[in-house]
Amino acid sequence: MIYNLHLYDRSGKCLYWKEWKRPTRSISEEQAEANRKMLFGLLFSLKRFAERLSPNDDKIFRSYKTGTYKLHCFETVSGVKFVMCTDKGVGNIMSDLQQLFAQVYVPYVVKSPVAEMGDAIKSSIFDQKLEAFVSKLKYF
Repeated sequence: MIYNLHLYDRSGKCLYWKEWKRPTRSISEEQAEANRKMLFGLLFSLKRFAERLSPNDDKIFRSYKTGTYKLHCFETVSGVKFVMCTDKGVGNIMSDLQQLFAQVYVPYVVKSPVAEMGDAIKSSIFDQKLEAFVSKLKYF
């Protein structure tokens, strides 16, 4: 099960977020914005932590798991982070996040003549293509 997806630029600005299957309790937009900032801060800290403790050259932070969810992170060369929160039973989804980047983000954001890099993603075509991509994943 997929709970949500966040896209961040390298400076921590949340470019896009979408939720699926959220529990019934709702939160205000202010709380949601604070959560997005906290999530980026957590990712920043975990990445630095992984870099310092890694016993080998593979110093990439990919995921962590709690008792209730698993958070997956894929970072592009340009520093855009794709962060997906799933059920704790979902395995490694790095290839899915890479495909999401290549098949949805690049053609409908990077190559879009109307999208400005660094601005929030507000494209309905991107939303549609993302929904189509995600709904086909076996763990959706």
